[in-house]
Amino acid sequence: MNTKTDNQITKVAVIGAGTMGAAIAQHFLMKNLQVVLLDVQQEGLKRGIAEIDKSLSEAVERRILSDEKKQALLSNLKSTTQYADLADRQFIVEAVFENFDVKQSVFAEVERNVSPECIIASNTSSFSISELGSKLAHQDRFLGVHYFYHAAKNKLIEVIPGKNTDQTRVDELVNFYYANDKAPIVVADVYGFAVNRFFVPWLTEAVRLYEEGLGSIAFIDEVAVKVFGVGMGPFALMNATGVPIALHSAETLEENFGAMYAPSQTLREQVAKGEDWDCSSTALINTGATDNEQLVKNRLLAFPLGVAAQMVSEGVTSATEADLGARLGLRWPLGPFELMNQIGVSTMEDIVTQAFEKFGQPTPSIFSETDHQKGFIVEHVKAHAIGTT
Repeated sequence: MNTKTDNQITKVAVIGAGTMGAAIAQHFLMKNLQVVLLDVQQEGLKRGIAEIDKSLSEAVERRILSDEKKQALLSNLKSTTQYADLADRQFIVEAVFENFDVKQSVFAEVERNVSPECIIASNTSSFSISELGSKLAHQDRFLGVHYFYHAAKNKLIEVIPGKNTDQTRVDELVNFYYANDKAPIVVADVYGFAVNRFFVPWLTEAVRLYEEGLGSIAFIDEVAVKVFGVGMGPFALMNATGVPIALHSAETLEENFGAMYAPSQTLREQVAKGEDWDCSSTALINTGATDNEQLVKNRLLAFPLGVAAQMVSEGVTSATEADLGARLGLRWPLGPFELMNQIGVSTMEDIVTQAFEKFGQPTPSIFSETDHQKGFIVEHVKAHAIGTT
């Protein structure tokens, strides 16, 4: 397990001044780092800086910061459209829009302007880190850092090494994030990384249940809130984050992992209509169907928790880090393995096996490798050290 240590990275940069880039830059500023914010469009820079200023002003209004402190933080921010201004940076995060070719062109420009020691990272949520960095001359210092909304406040960071990333750079970056009040989890370079791979099936399975007439939108959300102890059910959450994002994520996972991850036709139609879900509706999509709480509960548990077990079986991440990802990144009170321990490992093995069999998927091997009486081993040291506020 990695632990907190002092870190010498003080000069950082963020490329892309959109919503995510501005929030990442804000986090760095709040930790008293010297920040360069680069965007090739001057208007984009203005919007990004305005977003940072607005967020810091809200912190002043809530008495989290003094106005003097806000001004001091902003004095550490330099905005630019020129890659030459990255020359002295020690760590750079790319946060431009999700276009593979654009990202690779950004990395080429970065590499022409920084030292070989500078760590370069991508905040992609869609692409392979190894493939993104394949044209870099120094692939040993390239990796992924996947932030979660809101990046300035959410403590979770997925750190994703590529196939040629030097382990010392991974350790350096993990320690950097610990030192700057984030909770990094190291995951393998697979599509969906860790958290999205088990979270997206929670969303898509809710839509499947609705499509099959096993519950109304309001009922499925109600069951999800009760079972997982969360503030919003899957339909309400899709409305908050964007229904099209759920569809895109599901399509990406289906392409790489098969039909179990496929979005339902109802989800495709909802995106095509350009509408949010009507979470106030108690109507059932299929006339004559009735709410079925136990079946809805089991299906909502089976896929996200089963996929989490599948990922640990594959070595993508550990049970501890999967749970930390759920607790911090998704704000679940219990992570998938803590939840399976609470329900009972044998019970969950039966629920997952029944659900996975429909898609020709084997039961994740971690179930047979675990003492069902003792449960899954989940450490809590990192979650407690970082906190969840």
